[in-house]
Amino acid sequence: MNKFKTIVLLAVLGLTFASCTKENVADDTYAVATASSVTLPDVPSATEVEEEGLSLGEMNKVLLQKVEELTLHVIELQKQIDELKKGRE
Repeated sequence: MNKFKTIVLLAVLGLTFASCTKENVADDTYAVATASSVTLPDVPSATEVEEEGLSLGEMNKVLLQKVEELTLHVIELQKQIDELKKGRE
């Protein structure tokens, strides 16, 4: 698929390049949800999706944010593992 067709397809689906980005969750001022949260903030429930529908562009932004948050959790866990390994040496 060429670049033009890709841009048109994304525009039709409501997934513009601007809407696919979220604020940088790696920023020190960004508040990451705790891993103990039972629900994911900003992610609509199945009932909400059934009743109100789903914006693909908005859902893409939310899911990208969640992937970035999970990545930050993994990085933090790796730091803790590295510290524990240093303590055993």
